[in-house]
Amino acid sequence: MKNSRKDIEIYLLLSTKINEPNIINKIINDSKKKEDKETLEWYHERWETIAGSYFKCTDRTRSPFTDSKNIYSYVLDGEKHIYEKDRILDFYKETGVSFQIRALLLDVIKNELLTWEDTKDNYVDNLSGESKEMREENDTMYSPLSKKIAQCMLGLK
Repeated sequence: MKNSRKDIEIYLLLSTKINEPNIINKIINDSKKKEDKETLEWYHERWETIAGSYFKCTDRTRSPFTDSKNIYSYVLDGEKHIYEKDRILDFYKETGVSFQIRALLLDVIKNELLTWEDTKDNYVDNLSGESKEMREENDTMYSPLSKKIAQCMLGLK
């Protein structure tokens, strides 16, 4: 295991109190393991909380009219925007981002022209040609909607 500057500083500090290198190394290694475990637990908790809150929002996007899954903010005719704030605010409270805006962003950056077979063994320039044009069109269409949803989430509209 490579020793960092921090490890060396800790080693030198401990060596002023403990005159046994094996004990010092054990202390450093044990503290590293504990720190790594705590870091992993923290990231796991963040993943569970953030991803869980996102999926909770998407699972519960039920239309009040049909009780089927329904996205409730959209561009009606390329011009008119139908929008409302998130009905479930868990993801927004964790991240400060509407789950609807995240979904719109994912729609903008995905490339419907490519399949797994097209990309699995080949580099594909995903920012040129028809896919770039589609992204620009989607961005132009969804950007105003995202802004309106964001303002609605802040209570400005």
